[in-house]
Amino acid sequence: MPKSLLFFMVLYFAGVSVFGQKVVISGYVVNVKNNERIPDVYVTGLPANRTEISNGYGFFSMSLKKSNKPFTLVFSNVSYRTDTLSLAVTKDTLLYVFLMPGRMLGEVNIKGKNAVPVERRNETGVLSIPMSQIDMLPALGGERDIIKAYQLMPGVQSGNEGSSNLLVRGGSNGQNLILIDDVPVYYINHLGGFVSIFNSSALKSTKLYKGGFPARYGGRLSSVLDVRMKDGDNDKFGGSASIGLISAKAMAEGPIIKDKSSFLISYRRFLYDLFMRPITRMTEKNSSAGYYFQDFNLKLNYVFSPQNRLFLSFYFGDDKMISTYKEKTDNFTNQSKYKEQWGNFLTSLRWNHLFGNKLFGNFTLYYSRYRFRTEMNSQYSVNRSYQENINRFFTGIFDNGMKADFEYFLLPQYKIRWGLLATYHTFIPNNTSFRALSGNRTLVNKSFSGNVYHSWETAAYVENIVSAGKHLSMNLGLRYSAYSVQGKWYTVPEPRLLFNWLIGKKNAVKLSFSKMHQNVHLLSNSGAGVPVDFWFPANAKAPPSASFQYSIGYATTLHGFALSAEGFYKTMKDLTTFKPGASYFGTTNTFDQKIVTGGTGTVYGFDVLAQKTTGRLTGWLGYTWMKNYRQFDQINHGKPYPYKYDRRNDISLVVNYKISKNIDFSVTWVYGTGRALTLPVGKYYIPETLPGNTGPVYFREIYIYTGKNAFRAKDYHRMDIGINFHKQKKWGERIWNISIYNLYNRKNPYTYYFSGESSSVPGSTGNVHLVQQSLFPFIPSVSYTVNF
Repeated sequence: MPKSLLFFMVLYFAGVSVFGQKVVISGYVVNVKNNERIPDVYVTGLPANRTEISNGYGFFSMSLKKSNKPFTLVFSNVSYRTDTLSLAVTKDTLLYVFLMPGRMLGEVNIKGKNAVPVERRNETGVLSIPMSQIDMLPALGGERDIIKAYQLMPGVQSGNEGSSNLLVRGGSNGQNLILIDDVPVYYINHLGGFVSIFNSSALKSTKLYKGGFPARYGGRLSSVLDVRMKDGDNDKFGGSASIGLISAKAMAEGPIIKDKSSFLISYRRFLYDLFMRPITRMTEKNSSAGYYFQDFNLKLNYVFSPQNRLFLSFYFGDDKMISTYKEKTDNFTNQSKYKEQWGNFLTSLRWNHLFGNKLFGNFTLYYSRYRFRTEMNSQYSVNRSYQENINRFFTGIFDNGMKADFEYFLLPQYKIRWGLLATYHTFIPNNTSFRALSGNRTLVNKSFSGNVYHSWETAAYVENIVSAGKHLSMNLGLRYSAYSVQGKWYTVPEPRLLFNWLIGKKNAVKLSFSKMHQNVHLLSNSGAGVPVDFWFPANAKAPPSASFQYSIGYATTLHGFALSAEGFYKTMKDLTTFKPGASYFGTTNTFDQKIVTGGTGTVYGFDVLAQKTTGRLTGWLGYTWMKNYRQFDQINHGKPYPYKYDRRNDISLVVNYKISKNIDFSVTWVYGTGRALTLPVGKYYIPETLPGNTGPVYFREIYIYTGKNAFRAKDYHRMDIGINFHKQKKWGERIWNISIYNLYNRKNPYTYYFSGESSSVPGSTGNVHLVQQSLFPFIPSVSYTVNF
């Protein structure tokens, strides 16, 4: 018999022998104001000093020694007031525990126990920002954004100014697993990256993993962002509405059947086109242009019993750009219409079931879709002659998936999580078509690169969450993934290890190792124009990517500050990128002829975070030092080069201050080493002749480069401030937010280009100089919000 199996059998029967002396206290932690179940609440049993954490649905379970004497449960979460419950229980009990939302304005001490400190948490590389703190931050254009809040954390970058990209520990935008209520979403930007898809008024909680990944997460290399929508208040009706310089949004929630079922619905829309399109029609006689984005969230749930609950969730978000031109006379018509549209649609059905008081199950069916499409239609007619040209481009990914997740609280010191999942992917990497009509005749009707690809992705995982005494806790996990495409299977084990070793009472050393695999590839443009995300499946030419991340960290709590420092080393293999000069919209090559494969990546560095979450003054200071390299045989002569988002130093400072009951103030400051760019350092000329000529006709410029991404942009830094004015009304609360982006008007580089005269005569360079283009100057903004 294997020793590991023998160990778990002994552990199990030892647990059975003492279960008769134990009672199981389980239950749900609930927001007292809206009956939302609260995830990530630390539940500490005293005097046993045992801690459990409520799961994503607010459920916890704890085994304690049976006693007629009362014991104490302490419930703590950074977004809620710490509370206690004292009771004497002699049999298994199911509880509903209600917490009051709101930050603590002073340190809370309950029998010597505060909220579970960072050094005692069995996690590493995990970031969580309470929604209350996000609401306090300066809001560019009056739009609060969870992605921009996480960009202020160490180890996370945006890439470009104003962007809602999420670049975690040297990874790319396509290496993030982003979940909305357990459903993967493939694109998170509006307005060219200026705004993310997340409507803050509809969100309950968020958590970002940048390392130490639990085995339940997989399919991406660099990070996991787990976003939970509000469930909807099943006791009373309420909501909010807000208008800013960018968008207007509204949210409503309430009971369908009181204490049984509820709904939440929210909508957000871009405002600019509502007045700009009529203006363009008036100022431009023959043309008009418009752009807008929108988000729609809907969530329904029904409580059948304390053991059964059903959720139905929807998300729809789109960006649409339309421009039209029309010129018409008595016998002549010339008109055209151009349209771009991109966005996501998600839906899921989830069932929570409690098997007894120690086994919790969650079952999910979901559908996820991302697509980008363009259409150009031009019509031309003279007298009775008519011609029409139609150009279309489409790319998209469609997922149908199902998953089952379980948590079993086997022993006081041992919890096990396991699950199964399967996803059926459909890819349309790039479908370009052209159609030309003349009168009633079809001149051309051609489609290019219109292949559709299908693949299966399945996985099984197990996590063993163990407390070995008072000083060592572990999460020992294994994920086994299988991927099938074009008749070929890829199977691979992914071990996940996490150790948290408490030294003394206030210090902890944390170690982790994660192996991750990714079976979908993303190629994304990085220019200032409309973004295009180009997803395609891993295949024999571009096999699944893999990453290996090692980390070692230190954590402590000192004078009300949670302090952590973590060093990391990550390698990646089988990366993919575009060939130099390749285009999205070309028709001569299929997508797999436009890419370079077999790339590797190396990222190493450390990040430091000092965070204060209680008192009138809250916030954090973060610092990251990192080196980030890529290597492809066909790029840069096969030599490693700095990745385009390689930045040696990043600093972020966030300060929130509660001036009074009705006024809070926030200031942020960020600094970053300049991005790596590829720019020429010189040029020379070679003679060119036209066919049939014997002598040189002109000289062609050839640019000289020292290496890929060998140029550094200027360092980036910026300060933002914001102030919120709250006032209680009979019907609820109103909030004015005034924010200033880039307070001291720093001209940060967005891109560079060459300007001036250039001579085609050999030996003469003309007057050419490098020009920096900046994007955002000093920008004030205001928004108005009502909560009712």
